[in-house]
Amino acid sequence: PTAAVTGAADWQSDFTNSQANFAHNEVALFNASSGGTMFSRKQQSFGTKSSGTWTYTGTITATSG
Repeated sequence: PTAAVTGAADWQSDFTNSQANFAHNEVALFNASSGGTMFSRKQQSFGTKSSGTWTYTGTITATSG
């Protein structure tokens, strides 16, 4: 027999005043802060950051079985 398993992962990324000041046209999740493997990607225009802090948050839910 196989049991269904459901799990969720929440994430948050903060980009402060001097970080990532450019057009944001996609968001992606990686398994490392640098040089990792991409797990999930969404293409969408989020606007152009020129200063201040932007925070991206999300939840990924997975079910197997």
